[in-house]
Amino acid sequence: MSFVLGTPPVPMTVVLPSDADFVSSMTSTTGSWPGTGVTLEILDRTGATIASWDADISGAVASWDVPAATVAPVIAARPATARLHYYDTDGSDLLWAKSNSVVIS
Repeated sequence: MSFVLGTPPVPMTVVLPSDADFVSSMTSTTGSWPGTGVTLEILDRTGATIASWDADISGAVASWDVPAATVAPVIAARPATARLHYYDTDGSDLLWAKSNSVVIS
């Protein structure tokens, strides 16, 4: 994933590999993720959720390692957009980033 800095939700690009695991990570500049989680949501053209992948959080790093076998049906469902959700300590969903397209590589 790549991001453009700005006021949330910031623009992002999501690239799903057509024949490999989806591997991505982000590092918090504060040294930790104080909230309760980070989730990548993939949507179809109607706005329906195709997949929702929670990040594994270790200290300042939020990471995803989604097996190719899990990515393949998401690609088959023709993803159109993506959203990155950050859940604050009180459970609030802070939509942090969104894309206007999903790139298949």
